[in-house]
Amino acid sequence: MTTECAADAPRELVRELLTVAQAVRKRVRRGLIERGHDLHPSHTAVIPNLPPEGLRLTELAERLGMSVQRAGQLLAHLEQAGYVERSVDPTDGRARIVRPSARGRRLMRDSAELNAELWTELRDELGPARLSQFAESLGVLHETLVGGDSPLLLEPTLPPARTRKRLRKALAQRRRRQQPLDD
Repeated sequence: MTTECAADAPRELVRELLTVAQAVRKRVRRGLIERGHDLHPSHTAVIPNLPPEGLRLTELAERLGMSVQRAGQLLAHLEQAGYVERSVDPTDGRARIVRPSARGRRLMRDSAELNAELWTELRDELGPARLSQFAESLGVLHETLVGGDSPLLLEPTLPPARTRKRLRKALAQRRRRQQPLDD
């Protein structure tokens, strides 16, 4: 980063972005709890990533950037809580399609209501023109840093276990090569 860019940037840009994101997450979580949805953030990340027609478990896991096993665990909890339902894939009788249940669709509507409430509050605070400009800038930031059709992720993702194991093994081999031999 050049010194010109550094001089223009707010001193605490990352901290401010993270703090605002955390405040919004807490507000949404509190609003969902008030509406009868007391789920862990990792569970609430699944529902917005499910299209109405549903997805196969493997497709959902890929979209969420997690293992099929972890996605299956989340879905089992959500199915038990009544937020998703599984049905046989009409194109392949061996596969299952996961889609939001009636309660899952209610969660999505409640989330949309919370979004609208926040928008109204921010519009009243900032004014329509500033909020529109902010929303446009935020959209550009999202597209630049995250990508267009990126999944909503509320917990950090790790590479698959095989990749982590391979990385640990390569690191251990490198360390062994760097150690001096004792005579």
